[in-house]
Order: sequence, then structure tokens, then C-alpha cells
Amino acid sequence: MKRIFLFMAALLMLFACKPKTEPEATPSGEPTELSKDPSAGPEASEDPSSEPTTDPSYESTTDPSEESTTDPSEEATTDPSYESTTDPSEDISEDPSEEIAQMKVKVETLDAEQITMTTAFLNGRVTIENLPSGADIDYYFYISSKYRTAQEIYDDGYDIALYKSFTGWADGVEMQMDVDDLDYDTKYYYILLLWVDDTYYLGNVKSFKTASCGDYAHAVDLGLSVKWCDVNIGAETPQEDGFYFAWGEIKEKYRFTENNYAMYDSSGKLTNYKGEGSGDSKKKLSVSDDAAYKLLGRSWRMPTRDECQELIDNCNWEFISNGFYWKVTGKNGNYIYIPNASFYDENGFSSKHNGKYGSYWTSTLNWEDPDLAYSMDLNSTWSKPNYTQYIDGNGYRFYGLPIRAVARE
Repeated sequence: MKRIFLFMAALLMLFACKPKTEPEATPSGEPTELSKDPSAGPEASEDPSSEPTTDPSYESTTDPSEESTTDPSEEATTDPSYESTTDPSEDISEDPSEEIAQMKVKVETLDAEQITMTTAFLNGRVTIENLPSGADIDYYFYISSKYRTAQEIYDDGYDIALYKSFTGWADGVEMQMDVDDLDYDTKYYYILLLWVDDTYYLGNVKSFKTASCGDYAHAVDLGLSVKWCDVNIGAETPQEDGFYFAWGEIKEKYRFTENNYAMYDSSGKLTNYKGEGSGDSKKKLSVSDDAAYKLLGRSWRMPTRDECQELIDNCNWEFISNGFYWKVTGKNGNYIYIPNASFYDENGFSSKHNGKYGSYWTSTLNWEDPDLAYSMDLNSTWSKPNYTQYIDGNGYRFYGLPIRAVARE
């Protein structure tokens, strides 16, 4: 009896330990709906068949923002409105080359105007379409008397910056610049150049030629043995001083010393026009050393000592005090103006004499002292009847004086 009781107890315990969650198999062997119950525990999460991919509605319940944060490239390619919602200004700042590519630039070098012996007025025009906002713009004229192509002028020419702001680039902007310190009777080539950020644009090449000294020289008949020029060499008006020359030199300069005088050797001895006792018989300048002949043309030369004395003796001299020049009137009524131009010595320009005294080279050498040459001197501080114009033979040849030419016969 006891054994039967123990056997029955064992059967009851065995039945009590049997799992209650194990699904019953259907005739086909597939799991029942119980396997889809989330309460199935870890076994359901490990079964690939239980993943949401088997449920078509799974993706629609997923938050789209989570997908875009995990894979932005996928969102950009699948959503056609992605680029249109981007701020255009951000695209420009990140890739300015797109705006640069759309920009159209035209740089034109125009004809020069108001050309004199030493100055000119350069002209140009720049047109820029679709200029990027914030672009850095600079503009220059480049000029050269040696180079003729735009690139050569840019590489080796002299640049002149235009320090001026412009607007209205799309309609075209006119640019002008005065240039000075040019050489007379010289041909120049020039271009307008534009910088936009780090890129430059070359304009076409234009050229001009500065005036020669002879362009302003006109002979005036004062009833004397020679006709006198109405301007000094290098001057454009009768009242201007013009260029300064050492005696016998044909190029103007503004520094005059014994060391830079062309007719002294390294030891300070004369090499030409050596005077009495030297075996050099020349008493006045040859045409090869005559600045008037070389710069004004073959129809001009420097006056001699005697011709300057004739001008002094046979004309009326009236000093125009508010202009610091003389009105010199011949007996025939014709007249010229001669400025009271001072001189240069080894100490520089003699400003204390400027406007009060004038000195002009003659072509005549001081034969007795060949380091000197004759000049025509004018003094407005003396009153009549004292001498106010006279010939002086004490001017050092290396000094710088202006020249008033006469016409050759």
C-alpha cells in the first residue's frame, strides 16, 4: 500500500514540473500564435522569424528622424527636397568658385590724353557682371618705354595704383590717372590691369609718345641778327624755367658737381674745350655739344656771347614782378618773355636767387679760364639806370643753367 502511494506521488510531481509555456504543435508543425506573444521571453527575441521584418507595418511605425540621424546620405538621396532646403548663402561661402565662374570681366585700355613732354593722362574702362559679394578689387595702370606686350608690361613695367573706390561695375567704370616724370620725346606702352581676389585681368595695350622740346619752340623776330626762341629748352610756356644743363652737356639733370660733369676726367682735368695754351682751339660749342641743336632740332642752337649782348642792348626790358619774368620787346614791337630762372651749383638749387636773378648759358667759352663759360645774367633787384642785364664770364661750367635758344640761319 505504501509503495502504491509513493508511485502516485511521483507521478503527480512529474506532472507538476512539466512546462506550461511550450506550445502545442499543429498538424503542419508550425508554431501557433502563442509564439508571437511578447511574453514568450528570451526565446522569442533570439528567433530571427520574430524580427519586425516579417511585419509590413513595422517600418511605418519607425520614427523617420532616427533614420536620418543614423544615415544622412540615405536621406539626402531619397528626399528630392533636401538641397532646396539648404541656405544658398552657405553654398556660396563653401564654394565661391561657382560665383567666380559666373563672373564676366572686360578690361579696356583707352587712349591717353593731354600728353606733354613729361606728363600724360591715361584712360581705361572696367566692366564686371555678376561680381561676387565681398570680392576684393584692385586696379592699376602699368607703363613701360621698353616692353610692348601686355604680359611684359605687367611683369617689368612701372605700376601706378588708383586709390579710389568705384561702384556700378556692371555698367562699366571709367578710370583715369595722371602720370608724370616721363621722358620727353619717348614712346610709352601701357595697360590697365584689374585684380579680383587672387586673379588678375590684363587690358589691351595702348601707346603714346611724349612731346619733344621742339614742339613748343617758335622763333620770334625781334629785329636783331638772329631770331629768338619764345621758350626755354624743356619749357612748355614762356614763363617756365625749363631744363637745366651743365655747359656743353646735352641732357638735363638736377644735380651739378665737378664729379658728375661730363667734361672732367677722374682727376678733375678738362677733356674738351681746354682753352688758351692747350692746343684746343675751340672757343664755342660744337653742334654735337649744343643742347639746343640736340633737343629742339637742327634749326636751333645756343646763342653766342655777342648775340646775348645784342639782345640786351637793342631791346626794352620790363620786369613783371608778379610773375618773376622779363618782357623783352624789340624795336619792331615784337616781344618774348624770359623768366628770372636761377641756377644750380654744387650745393643744389640757388633758391635765394630764384625770381630775383636769372642766368642763361651762352655757347662761348672763357678762353683765358676754360673752367668757366659766359652767361647772360639778369638782376631785377637793381633799379635803372644801373645794369640789370649783363654778360658774365665767371660761371663754372659744371653749374646748371637754363638755355634760351636762337634760330640757325
